[in-house]
Amino acid sequence: MSWYHAHIYFNTDDDSVRRAEDLWRKLGLAERYPLEYRGEIERRIVGPHPLPQFEVHFREKHLWDILPKLHGDRDGLSILVHPVTPNDHEDHFTSAIWLGEPFRLDATKLDPPGMNKAFFRLGKEQFSH
Repeated sequence: MSWYHAHIYFNTDDDSVRRAEDLWRKLGLAERYPLEYRGEIERRIVGPHPLPQFEVHFREKHLWDILPKLHGDRDGLSILVHPVTPNDHEDHFTSAIWLGEPFRLDATKLDPPGMNKAFFRLGKEQFSH
């Protein structure tokens, strides 16, 4: 079974943080969003991401249910949605779906092809119920 991540980006101004917090709360509603994991709001830049963000994980079978809801609930925030495969670079660039304004990611922070740490953690730790 395939997995997806969605990264929700925000600026550090009060309005952007408020919109991110509102979406984070909505994403916690299990009847609306069938997520496997909802990460904490990161108020700093991490990994390849150019802005503060938080992420959610879900199974591929929910992709076409979740995408329109994310688009409708994003309140102007940009969201990167991508599969999780052994190829981290392809996931974040070739196979990515952007809702809102796309941002340039730092490709040097991604795992080499065939070595995606997130892929090999699937079903373990925070990636499961």
